Amino acid sequence: MVSENLNLETGSILEGDITDLDFSDNQSMIVKTQIRRGLNAVFDASSPSESPTAIELTFEGFSVTGRPVIIQEIALYNFQTADYEVVRTKRMPIAEDESFTVDLSGDLSRFIEPGTCKMEARMVHKPAPRRFW
Repeated sequence: MVSENLNLETGSILEGDITDLDFSDNQSMIVKTQIRRGLNAVFDASSPSESPTAIELTFEGFSVTGRPVIIQEIALYNFQTADYEVVRTKRMPIAEDESFTVDLSGDLSRFIEPGTCKMEARMVHKPAPRRFW
């Protein structure tokens, strides 16, 4: 999934643009967020097929937060249920340089809009709940 459009629902771009996200070439897009609101980014792409046999999402980034831990959540929009379906959740420490791939298989047509082949992915960084003993 190569992103065609980015909508930041929370956060703002300080440097770079969506084309810097296409390849692992050390060209970065830097996004600033507010700790309480976190990051909510929605990416649009097109699938070459209405019924793909595999979907691969790759993330490479560095996160620096002002909180001890944040939750990173990646979801794909399910066009059958009209809601996002979480495909990966991870607790992240204050600073982390990370690269990962989410491989999906099976019946993936639910993530493809019929007729347009549109796909939508959402990445959320939000403060982790504080633990009290």
